[in-house]
Amino acid sequence: MRSRATKRHEASFDWRGGGSQPPAHGTTFLVRATTKRCVGAGAARMCGGILSVILGDVMARQRRAQMDGRNPPKRLMDKLEAIRHLLHASIRMFFWEEDPFALHVVIYSCDHLIADYVKKKNIFVTFDWRDRIREEYQQAFYELRVETYDFLRHADRRPDQKLGVRDIAQTNELDLLMNVHRYKEISQVETEHSLQFMKFIFMHRPELYKSSVPDETVEYVRRELKKFDRLTKFAAYRQLLAANETFQRERSHDLCDLGPVQRLNA
Repeated sequence: MRSRATKRHEASFDWRGGGSQPPAHGTTFLVRATTKRCVGAGAARMCGGILSVILGDVMARQRRAQMDGRNPPKRLMDKLEAIRHLLHASIRMFFWEEDPFALHVVIYSCDHLIADYVKKKNIFVTFDWRDRIREEYQQAFYELRVETYDFLRHADRRPDQKLGVRDIAQTNELDLLMNVHRYKEISQVETEHSLQFMKFIFMHRPELYKSSVPDETVEYVRRELKKFDRLTKFAAYRQLLAANETFQRERSHDLCDLGPVQRLNA
């Protein structure tokens, strides 16, 4: 049998007042379970203050959800998955030779996300330009490095500014290579997208690698690839990727929010 004080206190926290929707499952139980311990007037006031905060937060979140009209999320995404989305999208844009400036924005968005993640998680990565440049020169280098990225993102600072366009294709290759290496380090996962990009860059730009491969092999690859122009190399590798089932499955997974998607063709 509940006391009158308990009944009065439960009634004072009736969530049905004001026409709001019922709170999350278990909230009513929380009210009753707590108020049973709060028979005294002073204790009841103290518990009432705590419960008002709890219930107020629950109902406030419900009101916000009702006001913006959003449905519950279909799924949740963490930061590593967000990085993978940007990384894979930039790799596909690279191979299918999409607009280099749009590709640049995706690459640098991924770069910034990785940089913030490793900083907050206190993770050491080997591919970090901050470890290669003296501290007094880092700001100047950073401004040069993000010059194109900032130009493509902002128009409020200097709307009449003009960008000096240099070899953006080579810049994209190097920065994408850094993203691939850093993602593998922080996730401990090498995706098929990353693996295929690494293989292509080794053939396309063998001079970038310091590896265990004998120098004569690197020189042979360089000589052989000089026989082909850029268009031929990219077209040939796209055919390999289009036939790569693991690459296609990864792409379908990346695009799952679109529903079923057609295969990527060369």
